[in-house]
Amino acid sequence: MKKLTIIDGYSFLFRAYYATLKNELYTKNGIPINAIYTFAKMINKIINILGEDDCIFVGFDSIKPSFRKSQFAGYKANRQPCPENLKIQMPITHEFLEAMSIFNYEIDGFEGDDICGSIAKIASKNNYDITIYTSDHDFFQLIDDNIKIKLIKNGINNAQEINKKNLHVLYGLNAEQLIDFKGLIGDKSDNLPGIPGIGPKNAQFLLNKYHSFEEIIIQAKNNNQEIKSKLIENLIKYQKQGEISKSLAIIKTDLSFPFSIKKLKYRGYSVEKIKKFCKKYELENLLINLPKNIKENNNSNLVKIDDLPDKAYKIISLFLDIRNDKINNIIVSDNKKTYIVNQTNFEKSSNLSRILADKNIKKYVYDYKESKTKLNEIGFDLFGLDFCLLSAINLINNSLKKDFVSIINYFDNDLKTNISIFEYPSYLFKLKKKIIFELKKNKIYNLFTKIEMPSQEIILNKKSVLLTNEEIKKLTEIKEKNKNTTLYFIIEHLIRNNKQFYKDFNLKVESTILENSKLLNTETNLIKKTFNLNNFCLILFNYSQIELQILALLSKTKKIIEMFEKKYDVYKEIARKIFKKKTNIKEKKNIEKIIKFGIISGNKLKAIEETNLNKEKITELIKKFYIAYPEIKLYFKNLIFNINEKKSVKNFFNRTCYYNRKDKFNLIKKIVNFPIEETINDVIKTSIVKIENFFEEFSLIDREFE
Repeated sequence: MKKLTIIDGYSFLFRAYYATLKNELYTKNGIPINAIYTFAKMINKIINILGEDDCIFVGFDSIKPSFRKSQFAGYKANRQPCPENLKIQMPITHEFLEAMSIFNYEIDGFEGDDICGSIAKIASKNNYDITIYTSDHDFFQLIDDNIKIKLIKNGINNAQEINKKNLHVLYGLNAEQLIDFKGLIGDKSDNLPGIPGIGPKNAQFLLNKYHSFEEIIIQAKNNNQEIKSKLIENLIKYQKQGEISKSLAIIKTDLSFPFSIKKLKYRGYSVEKIKKFCKKYELENLLINLPKNIKENNNSNLVKIDDLPDKAYKIISLFLDIRNDKINNIIVSDNKKTYIVNQTNFEKSSNLSRILADKNIKKYVYDYKESKTKLNEIGFDLFGLDFCLLSAINLINNSLKKDFVSIINYFDNDLKTNISIFEYPSYLFKLKKKIIFELKKNKIYNLFTKIEMPSQEIILNKKSVLLTNEEIKKLTEIKEKNKNTTLYFIIEHLIRNNKQFYKDFNLKVESTILENSKLLNTETNLIKKTFNLNNFCLILFNYSQIELQILALLSKTKKIIEMFEKKYDVYKEIARKIFKKKTNIKEKKNIEKIIKFGIISGNKLKAIEETNLNKEKITELIKKFYIAYPEIKLYFKNLIFNINEKKSVKNFFNRTCYYNRKDKFNLIKKIVNFPIEETINDVIKTSIVKIENFFEEFSLIDREFE
């Protein structure tokens, strides 16, 4: 269904003016610009949600008096004169809309309501889906099967939708009765008198009972006993006054125009025009938030197409034009041409589907996770990841804004905002060269190519095996017999929704999952017996105690490293050294939690909660730990000292975190946690890649995957 967005121009402008009245802005030449600046931001928010081929129209009051003034001299006579600073900005509003290539119109002697109303009804007859943005309740009378109102109360994003279904629920009347309602009660804002003595409740009661203004008058003249005598008297006495009020409240919907609705299709804006406008009125800040996806397309290398050409591709770059959480366009570049496939053609885009799923065609993407997830939602798959822009940026500078234009400006200051969303894929080719240079310069190229990229594809392409009902039943029985044990957790983790056994890589470290190899073998065998394959092999990988291993590695604490190498019960040995005696299980567990929460995470409150020890005891045990292993205390001390100089912190693999010094609490948390947590993640990612490569090399598949 074709869509048309209609904007009540002066409603927007007046709201913009009064919302910024306390903070008026002026150019160097003294031209007020606060209203136009806010008006422009409101318009841009609406443009951002337009779909391809959508239409947009802005209607305005004419400068000349409305025809309603000639019918009733008191029409709007109670209103204050328009502020001079607002008057000055009215023609600037039209300049802005022209610069943005948005169709706007006015007709002498008519109000914006009449212009918008007539356009809306013409479009409705042509089966358009129409949305009108306004803060004027009078527009409710236009509502029909195709027309809905977005009533602005507190910003565009919070606009209330009023449509045919909820209008009666909210206001107790249908669209046609709203002008009868105005005839009865009048309208103070327009100085319409209505019928004296009739308020909203009486008017609603009468209209629900008799349906129209005219029928109510008839019932009054017939002295209907259900109507109070005083109301009957006023209805008869002020009938003409009520009729005038009703007549003036009617929005005209029969105006003719020298253009068709098709003329209102939004084709995008010219960067040069809007830059010129912003420079003229010193509104350069508007350029930062301009819609990036609907600039005028003057690039001959951009091709709108039903499906990708059927040819040999070695590398493609990909960007998804996502609007309202759905893919509107899939944009693909081969570094020569950029192809735009609209959502209306997705089902018949067989070449596109095949090419995206081909592992042998390298893919450059902006955000692999989002691309993979969104493409899966529409039945497409994505394999062959070679370069993910966001992943690379997170390695180079994790404090950088993650929108595409900010990333481009970081590497190429000359581009600024002069780029549309349809050009993003071609810029991925250009950006990759500069980013690879940065990765190599920062000694994180191998981290990106050998760990980050392959692990992303593995993690986001998890496969699963369907379990039989018999297998689910057996596993559930084992789980229930082993509550509060590691085995219970493993089975719970392996089965999702009682349907699938996942070949799963989980980056969340759970130190209590698996505590020793004997237990691991016992549990593996129990689970293995559940399956109906003689050659089935279940492999579980143990990452328990990894936090302490990494801390020992980073701090070069040889005593702890040696304990891990000799496969000692490390926490038991540490507890024995701190307490200077043989320890029980509770003491060992307490030391483990103090190290994990009180030392590694820097969260003493969590340590107190987990151990039930008081703050003084926790502090005492931490002090003893540092005495026993002074390298760790020195490691944290040096880390905090060095961070103040470098304003960043690295993990074992040179992954870097930049921080905001104003936020001291998060600063300390990042200093303490980042090197350890991110080293853990990178170790696990490295393992994931090696495991997957091992499986592929020896074709180890335990059962046919979906």
